[in-house]
Amino acid sequence: EAVEVPHTPAPPPQAAPLTPRVTRRISSNTERPPSTGREFTIVFDELHMTPENAGYAQTAVAEFLRAGLEPGDTVTLLGTGSSVWRSVQMPEGLGELLDAVEAMEGKHRPPEALREYVSDWEAMRIYVHEDRRIADRVERRFAGHGFLDPEELEERLDPDFYESQRQFIQTINPLVKARAAETYRLAKARTQAVLGSLERAIQAQTLEKGRKSLIFVSQGFINDTETLEMKDVRQAARRANVALYFVDARGLKALPAMFSAERRFVGDTRSSFTELQDVGANIFTMKLDAAGSQTLAAETGGFSINDTNDLAAGIRRIGDESRSYYLLGYVPSNSARDGKYRKIEVKVRGEGLKVRARKGYYAPGEDETERAWTADQEVQRALDAAHPLPDIPLRMTAYVLEEAPAEKARVVVAADVDIRALDFEEVD
Repeated sequence: EAVEVPHTPAPPPQAAPLTPRVTRRISSNTERPPSTGREFTIVFDELHMTPENAGYAQTAVAEFLRAGLEPGDTVTLLGTGSSVWRSVQMPEGLGELLDAVEAMEGKHRPPEALREYVSDWEAMRIYVHEDRRIADRVERRFAGHGFLDPEELEERLDPDFYESQRQFIQTINPLVKARAAETYRLAKARTQAVLGSLERAIQAQTLEKGRKSLIFVSQGFINDTETLEMKDVRQAARRANVALYFVDARGLKALPAMFSAERRFVGDTRSSFTELQDVGANIFTMKLDAAGSQTLAAETGGFSINDTNDLAAGIRRIGDESRSYYLLGYVPSNSARDGKYRKIEVKVRGEGLKVRARKGYYAPGEDETERAWTADQEVQRALDAAHPLPDIPLRMTAYVLEEAPAEKARVVVAADVDIRALDFEEVD
């Protein structure tokens, strides 16, 4: 099925009416407004963003909401560290979304300037994989910052540059491993919470037809094989036909604060050697700190926007890609229920054409069954859905009856159900 969403020019600005417009006071799930068929979910990852980067991300998201959408597009906005969850149709809900974006904030404050700083990826390599090469680098950094005794380090490492590339520490320093364990524990908890939000946001789109786009605005998280929730998000994206796009809120990345002039390795006789050896490695490590987010994007048919300060242009590119696409389905020839990963490759005829599609999927296991939704989960999915579900026809309105003490008011919310659409069963 080929899908083409035409571009609709923005209507010219009109003067405000002389009389205020009366908004409809009755809400119903039986009338669905005209739609372009484009579904966007923007997940603002407050748990992985610093306050500074969150400000840049807010500006980019707000610009996309103002200029990158079409009348009739449906947009859901949620935060990983707050109770924000808004689903609106454009352009009527623009103001509501802009207010919600402005209220979001970055809640991650990594102690990069600390003498004993360990990145999330370094912590995983040291604590989970016992990587002595990475522990060697961190221990040299700790010694350079005065957190460990440089003389003790000299006794364990050959100071020659070329020799030290081949000779690593025999055992990981207990202080390094303890710091890595703490950093990894916090990183894993943040990542699991974020992946839970992503899976819930994807599941909310399961009942809608067509291709959906999830824009994940974050500083990213590591690709940790010990975090099983990654597979759950991939499976949910396959079932709901959602492509995840990762927007790296860090923009053009500079070195961490530990490499600033005021944090140079004062007092370390091997200062120039240590910096020369480790600067390049730490630039590479900064990329690995977001490898999990990039992997999810690639495996679900999306892409990553990184190494750019023009985040708004990157998000607009996501919107443009959602204008034209094909929905393809097939029956796999391999029906074995072995739980293994199956690669998918889509080829097209013609020169100069590039295909972006899902990379593959996990086959179900022998004892794996499709998730059975409980009644509470069904209600939650209905509440999360971007569109109202008409299965139970409802109408609802609110009446403000009278003022009450302490600047409060008494409000009655009235709802009625059209029972003609329901099937009744006699019990007892």
